[in-house]
Amino acid sequence: MNSHIVPEFLYEALYDEKHRFHEISAAPEKKNRYRQKGLREPLLCEGCEQRLSVHEGYMRGLLRGGVQLTVRDEPGLLRLSDLNYNHLKLFQLSVLWRAGVSALPEFEQVQLGGHEDRIRNMLLADDPGGADAYGCIMCALMHGATQVQDLFVPPTWARLAGQKAYRFVFGGFVFVYVVASHPPPRAVSDCFAKPDGTAVLKLQQMGEVGYLVDTVAKLHDLGKLVPT
Repeated sequence: MNSHIVPEFLYEALYDEKHRFHEISAAPEKKNRYRQKGLREPLLCEGCEQRLSVHEGYMRGLLRGGVQLTVRDEPGLLRLSDLNYNHLKLFQLSVLWRAGVSALPEFEQVQLGGHEDRIRNMLLADDPGGADAYGCIMCALMHGATQVQDLFVPPTWARLAGQKAYRFVFGGFVFVYVVASHPPPRAVSDCFAKPDGTAVLKLQQMGEVGYLVDTVAKLHDLGKLVPT
């Protein structure tokens, strides 16, 4: 099937009245253009699409309303509880795995190596693993008091506490996955979703996310931020 790598509902804030989003490339030779649909390619069979859609439905309800949870507001973050750990974690893993197997150039930095098969088997078994198994730090991307929802940035890799991590930006959030064979330091793992249904959602100001600031500066220097 023509599968989305990042689920379609996470592009909604990007679409204009004609259901298009504006694609801006940091490659000097590529012109800005409009696209009608979120990034997709022939990838999954119908059965696997349906399997993953269950977790996507939960995540959509979590972000858009319809899923009950408890939220405690603390400086710079929200503490969440009463989450469905299985659905949340398997949603996270499904996006990471699809990006890893994708042939689209936008996902070329996600190279999972031997972790690819392990994550695929976890998805097939509906096994979210423990909190440290490909844990994900979730951040709401903010500009002042407003969440920045109309931004999608192809994933990039970086080092986090000495371990490889992949950074995704979509739907108003930054997802940072730690992909390693050994548990990360406690300061990192404390931010992962836990099997007891708790998680931390950091509130991250866009101006404090260095690689996003650098990307915007590069696009500005290339004259790519002028509407076409």
